[in-house]
Amino acid sequence: MNYKSPELLAPAGSPDSLHAAVLYGADAVYLGCSDFANARMNAENFTKKTLVEAFDFCHSRNVKAYVTVNTLLSDKEMEGLYSYASFLYENGADGVIVQEAGVMDFLHRYLPNLPLHASTQAGVCNTAGLNAVKKLGCTRAVAARELSMNELEQLCKEDIEIEVFVHGALCACYSGFCLMSSLIGRRSGNRGKCAQPCRLPYSIDNNKPSLLMNLKDNLLLPHLHSLSKIGVSSLKIEGRMKGPEYVGLVTSFYRRALDGETINRDELEQLKKVFDRGGYTDEYYLPKKNHNMFAYTKPQTPYRVQQMPPIIPKQLPVSMHALLKKNQVFQLTVTDSLGNQGTAQGDTIAFAAQNRPLDENIIKERLNKLGNTPYKLNDCSVTLDPGLMIPLGELARVKRQACEELTEVRLKTFKHPVPKAVDSIPLPKGSMYQELQWTASVNTYEQYQAICHLPFAWVSIPLSVVWKHREEMDNNIIIRLPAVSHETKHNNIKQQLAVLYSMGFSHLMCGCLGDFYYFKNWERKGDITLWLYNSTTAQTLSSQNPSSLCLSPELNIGQIKQLQCNVPCEAYIYGRLPLMRTRHCFVQNARGNCNGNCQLTDRTGATFPTRCVNGEHILYNSTPLYMGDQLAQLKHSCIAYGRMEFTVESPSECETIAREIMEGVFDTNNKTRGHYHRGV
Repeated sequence: MNYKSPELLAPAGSPDSLHAAVLYGADAVYLGCSDFANARMNAENFTKKTLVEAFDFCHSRNVKAYVTVNTLLSDKEMEGLYSYASFLYENGADGVIVQEAGVMDFLHRYLPNLPLHASTQAGVCNTAGLNAVKKLGCTRAVAARELSMNELEQLCKEDIEIEVFVHGALCACYSGFCLMSSLIGRRSGNRGKCAQPCRLPYSIDNNKPSLLMNLKDNLLLPHLHSLSKIGVSSLKIEGRMKGPEYVGLVTSFYRRALDGETINRDELEQLKKVFDRGGYTDEYYLPKKNHNMFAYTKPQTPYRVQQMPPIIPKQLPVSMHALLKKNQVFQLTVTDSLGNQGTAQGDTIAFAAQNRPLDENIIKERLNKLGNTPYKLNDCSVTLDPGLMIPLGELARVKRQACEELTEVRLKTFKHPVPKAVDSIPLPKGSMYQELQWTASVNTYEQYQAICHLPFAWVSIPLSVVWKHREEMDNNIIIRLPAVSHETKHNNIKQQLAVLYSMGFSHLMCGCLGDFYYFKNWERKGDITLWLYNSTTAQTLSSQNPSSLCLSPELNIGQIKQLQCNVPCEAYIYGRLPLMRTRHCFVQNARGNCNGNCQLTDRTGATFPTRCVNGEHILYNSTPLYMGDQLAQLKHSCIAYGRMEFTVESPSECETIAREIMEGVFDTNNKTRGHYHRGV
């Protein structure tokens, strides 16, 4: 059976890398602008001027260009989003890659013909997530890197394009859920500035430090047939931080494989040597998911630049018609497969040849030399009066001018008139609160028992705990859903919730867009991983009628004071923030066993607790956040609830801490203020 060949999508972190991607066979490229937020702010990137040049270079060769706007945007940045997106649309961007719900909703509303792609930062792991971003206007979703072939196949059955990372770096954490670089070094991955602390050495039980979180790079080239078969629309190469040699070489291997060439074992080994972080893996896709995915040591020199292969020309077939008549100038028409035409004519009137007149073969031979143009001659017809001559240089000049005019005509088809300018985006006036009510989040039933008698507005408890203790638990509690769930697990969640709903439970806390949009018959609260970072996202999420929304922990006090939300908001006041949500237990992988509560130690001696329960693997910050003594600074804002997050504390510690915070006597030593006084 023949399957539609997927698009080959290559990274373009610079103009040189873009040219390498196109010349070595990419069908599309993705790139960012240094003038506006994107997830690789440390790459060279493009200016607005070079973006337009990049679009034209790509489009003249039938290559698509997608622009990344895949970070959380502040209210200040949202003010410039419409202008920037209009610029992209007007100049021919083939799509915009976005992370957060508010940006999706905003762009779909005001620029409805601009294609939107949900970034892997949006955390799409199941069909519920896929349908959520589709409702928000996306026509494509970049699947989480952690999905297996069977899980990707489920996504491909939905009426939306699926893009899959097939080569390059794998993050230790699910993309879009990582706060590690943000809280340790104030370089936020959600803001495009990840410092990759996961690539540093850590130790377990005071053992020798090693690269416990350092995943090998992804390599799915041997699986291109199955990826095509299950219906993947686009195959994505990671690497906007890498140079043109890397981009060109990797793109050329995947281009050849997609075109039906067999890449033998020796060639596959050559591909692995283009960049070596300590090996390659395909175990998420298979899936295997074990310690073999990790490179606990890495080479001193990861780059091994090889001789560049021959360029794979990206030339479009054209036909030409040449006309040379007596007493007329030479005329040429160049036509592409869509009927676009470029015409040009010479300056010299044809004259009688003294010796050797032009004939059809000479004219065709000269016209067939298309050099560095994006065209190749597919067919040529000549209408010629006999015995005529013009300077041969005129043939070349007219050919060049006709091809240039064809390119101009073709490029105009990619430009778009911008809808009527939007001067300001209306946002409803948000509610402001003078006093905070306390809420709590626990991880165990024992923690819940220790604090349930205290005056909390609500307590949220993991679904796995509620399910286990459903007969003895008050059905007014808040069931906290996992932020990440693959399709099979999500089906189990739906089945469990159906039973719990019939028992009278009716309150959910949702940490992903899929659940937030799917479980509409429940009273829903939004958790921190919905990333409420600006007023536009607040408006989008509020439209789904939640009873509360949790603010992003990357906001500072000034941003919180400006944020407009007409739903009461919750903010972290105490607790260890979750730095990572992973598909792995790093401890289990490294030493072969895990008791569910372990810790990693970094090179400074800081210890990071881990929690592994029911398939959830979470790494917590080494230092608890505390703002209970500074509540006055959070008044007159959208914050109605102050959250105490109990993670690895014992039940007695939970009760003691909660009482001390409520009474205002909690010890502030060895605590962090998070981003409240700095932001990202």
